[in-house]
Amino acid sequence: MWTKIKSVFGKASNGLNNVDNSLYNLKVVNGLDALELNMAVDNMKKNKVDAYLIKNALDLEQINLLKKYYFSLEKIDKELAGTYPISFLTKMYAREYEESYFEDNEKFGESVKKEIGFDLLGFIESTLSKLNDGKQTVIKKAPNNKGSFAPFQFRGLRKGGANIHVHCENCHQTWAPELNDKLKEHKLQPNGIPYFFTIQKSKGGNIVLFDVKWKDGQVLDKINEDHFKIVNPNGKKLDCSPNGTVKRMEIETEPGDLFIFNGGEIYHMVQRVDDDQMRITVGGFINTTMDNKEEIWA
Repeated sequence: MWTKIKSVFGKASNGLNNVDNSLYNLKVVNGLDALELNMAVDNMKKNKVDAYLIKNALDLEQINLLKKYYFSLEKIDKELAGTYPISFLTKMYAREYEESYFEDNEKFGESVKKEIGFDLLGFIESTLSKLNDGKQTVIKKAPNNKGSFAPFQFRGLRKGGANIHVHCENCHQTWAPELNDKLKEHKLQPNGIPYFFTIQKSKGGNIVLFDVKWKDGQVLDKINEDHFKIVNPNGKKLDCSPNGTVKRMEIETEPGDLFIFNGGEIYHMVQRVDDDQMRITVGGFINTTMDNKEEIWA
């Protein structure tokens, strides 16, 4: 059942005149059982719908188990827990990755299940299959099938830390092409669809969708630590800062919510956290391979 959407828009706009909450076609649904969700991934691929916010996708027990797991990582290493396991994209932009990275990832889903008694990997696979007309999803394999990508990633944003700056997923193939080519038949494909479950919310930390879609040849021009301009191939600069010219749509998620959207094409960011309670999520990407399979990775 579609639900009212007024309450999901972020309250952090503070009078900005560039906020437009009708910018994209956002469907808000209560729970994972709605039949309308069966074609969600296909609808996004065909640009019929831009994003889905699925309320109460995780129940309270699942939320608490995942929160407990995240804070067990925090006790070991706060910096590590910020993004765990390390995303392939982090490795990609560092221009280095090793076979052991993929070998360690192959065991990750099972290790989480063993630690907390909740099969998060199985839950994510079945959920994304349900949103994709029952198509099976598989974990993205590493080059030469030696290990795999991480199936999902925990991410924590805390007060005083960085935001997740403006980008879209199609940027990655262009901005680090030599690393992508090394993946051979497993290289990243265009129009990957990002998703995340909110485990703990904070003040701030809203996801922001910008009124800009990917074009080949776009680059970023840094304004400050938080904000950038998108530079089109013709040199035109699109200011994505809070007082800039680019329209934005701010979305607030609650614990248990699943947000999945056409982030391969749509430029987006996550705002800084403004209070002592962290923003904690777990998520990744789903995309179609060169041989038309559906795979997940982080």
